[in-house]
Amino acid sequence: MKTIYLEAGHHLSDPGAVTQTPDGQLTEAPLTTALRNSVAVKLNELAALQSKAVLVVTDSDAMNLSQTIAHAGRQTKAGDIVCSIHFNAGPLAASGTETFIAFPASEAERLLAQRLQKAMCTVLQLPNRGVKTELQSARRRLGILHHPAHNVLVEVCFITNATDLGTYLQKQALVAEAIAKSLLMSV
Repeated sequence: MKTIYLEAGHHLSDPGAVTQTPDGQLTEAPLTTALRNSVAVKLNELAALQSKAVLVVTDSDAMNLSQTIAHAGRQTKAGDIVCSIHFNAGPLAASGTETFIAFPASEAERLLAQRLQKAMCTVLQLPNRGVKTELQSARRRLGILHHPAHNVLVEVCFITNATDLGTYLQKQALVAEAIAKSLLMSV
């Protein structure tokens, strides 16, 4: 049985990126946890329909980043999948979706990242910022990408771009389904 570990990139202890909306301030944490939960539900539904033996495990909103990384390491093994879900932040004009993999990454991780990237771009119709290695990230090393499993980190869209965010909010169920399908294709 393969395990798919879903990690909401931000929680209460680390709310992530912040943006202003007409309704007030929005942080990344509620978006990542809601999408993680939706992807988990969709994964379980699709796995049952396809008769795939998949165990879906999620991080806990009470965990901090180091606890999440350790938990993912305990829950997964070679051939499993770890998917970290994030929303990007940047200048107001910054737009699009991107997916990060470790450096170096395996061919299976590259293929998974390309599949996720294509699926998100197809659903959201936002600019394709591509698959990038962690060396191209602001942090240059992303601990969640270093497990024996196939590891990916998705940046769904820019929450600091009103168009990106609005598009995501209208299509969030479709995004969850696209991510779930992409992950299942790699099991």
